Amino acid sequence: MLSVLIVDDDPEILELNTSIFESKNFKVFQASNGLEGFNLYKVYKPDLVVTDLLMPKMNGLELLCAIRDLGDTVPILVVTGNENEAAGVVEKLADGVFLKPYTNQELYYAAKLLLKNKDLDKAI
Repeated sequence: MLSVLIVDDDPEILELNTSIFESKNFKVFQASNGLEGFNLYKVYKPDLVVTDLLMPKMNGLELLCAIRDLGDTVPILVVTGNENEAAGVVEKLADGVFLKPYTNQELYYAAKLLLKNKDLDKAI
């Protein structure tokens, strides 16, 4: 079974994204800020990370840097409501950037593309 870490400080988006991946049989880990997300990441080493950018305690960019500083190449998909946030260094560190709003199907297919080298039959 593939796993995903979803990091977002908005409880509604956190639950929505969780339901998208659970419906495709992913094991989902949830965090409401970047620091919590980084701690979960170190313990569970998920196959994919989906994170917001603007969050308390540790923002999404800091989370990206912390994961990359570990030397890990896990696919990271950033979701944000601000086009300016998606520019620059985030695009260089993240494997994909999605602007809100997006559909469930768009998010899942973006994740599927990022995981194309893994065994998706377990998740579908």
